[in-house]
Amino acid sequence: MKKLLLIMGVALTMLGCAGNKADSQTAATNQNAEKEDLICRAERTTGSMLKHKKCRTQAQVDAEREQARNTMHSIHSSITGATGTDKR
Repeated sequence: MKKLLLIMGVALTMLGCAGNKADSQTAATNQNAEKEDLICRAERTTGSMLKHKKCRTQAQVDAEREQARNTMHSIHSSITGATGTDKR
């Protein structure tokens, strides 16, 4: 039983230390961002009272805004359908 717990603990530790795709994307974005002007803002994470500094280029800000707009549009379309009337 102790060996099983030890193996599980080591496996979980290794999974926690493994890098993810977002890290490599962030590094690539940071290299490109050095060439452009950065816009830095103090943003509060949902569920936290603490703010952290987040720096992005204007292109990244615009892309995030467009993605949010598309998400809201798809949610609205799934609720109302193609006819524009509420399905509820």
